[in-house]
Amino acid sequence: MKHLLSVLFCSLLACGPSYCLAQDEEADWATIRMTNLGFEASFPLIPIETKTVDGEATRYRFENVFTKKGSPNRYYQVTVWVPNDPADNSYATRKKQEVTDALFTDEPELISQSTMRRGDATFAHYMLKNKADEQIHCCIGSSGNRVYTLQVVTRPGEGTNYDSLVFLRAFDLIREEPATVAFNPDSLSYSIDFPYPPYMGVENVEIGKIISVVAMPPQNIPDKMDEEREYQIIAVDSIPDMSQLILPDRGNIVVWRDSIYGYVVSEMSFKAELEVIVKEWEVNNGEAFYSDLIQGVLSEQGGELVGQERVKAGDLHGIAFHIKNLDQGRSYICRAFLARRHLYQIMVTGGTYVTPDTPAVARFMDSFRLK
Repeated sequence: MKHLLSVLFCSLLACGPSYCLAQDEEADWATIRMTNLGFEASFPLIPIETKTVDGEATRYRFENVFTKKGSPNRYYQVTVWVPNDPADNSYATRKKQEVTDALFTDEPELISQSTMRRGDATFAHYMLKNKADEQIHCCIGSSGNRVYTLQVVTRPGEGTNYDSLVFLRAFDLIREEPATVAFNPDSLSYSIDFPYPPYMGVENVEIGKIISVVAMPPQNIPDKMDEEREYQIIAVDSIPDMSQLILPDRGNIVVWRDSIYGYVVSEMSFKAELEVIVKEWEVNNGEAFYSDLIQGVLSEQGGELVGQERVKAGDLHGIAFHIKNLDQGRSYICRAFLARRHLYQIMVTGGTYVTPDTPAVARFMDSFRLK
């Protein structure tokens, strides 16, 4: 059994991306999921919601405002504009330009300019400083003819801080349908909602066949770089001390790297002659098998087990576990299900702050179902 399991441990890890970054822990915030508006976001407190008619559109705003100095930031805000005429296909272009123009009305200092990828949309990310010495993060983008803006305004002299980055990276667009895939999903015995178009690999090993499906976030580097501008790539997870101010070199275009590095599903179909062994593994809902599986991943990857629990996907019972390797600056969020002479292994890799409760991780994991 130990020999067979060693093959499975390698199959779970071999297809994952190989980034090595580090990050402090982040506290739990209040997460809101607005399916009707197509986004998910986290705030320090449950945000106040307002809805107003704004000319040719309806404006929805979600906001935290801090009047006392308990927070390094004065306010956090997500605004969504939805055109009243669904057939107005030019609305998003006009509104994004209007919002961008308004951002520069009082002639703030432009510290840096970058892009942020969320779902199928690219957001423009401006870092500004106003005349009151407040730093402003503003992200502007659109999807499905809706226009979204995120804004964080710091207190004077605070600069970019950990809380502002938590807010920006927690925002995500909700896909109305699963991502388009580059292979025929009917060939698989499960369904899952990948956040990005995945690719598939097939490997025949000693004990069966492994079909691995991997999705990695696109790089936020522009397709055509301006040769006269200098690009600075910043991976948030690589910053060892988030209490320090993060200020990109002035004049650079900053590219923020996604802190979740990859989404993987590995489906192992065992050979028929192993049916007796697989049935033994399934005794007591696979309790002994899952225990050995976790220990095998730990021995292969290092780090420590920081959490585990039994989980279900429909009527299917399995295990969920979270491994964190601080030396490598990486987290592994894993689930495994043993059923129908198959082993399904689901994994998300990311910086050490990434947890099973990270919205994008939870959404991916919870969407897994056997057909």
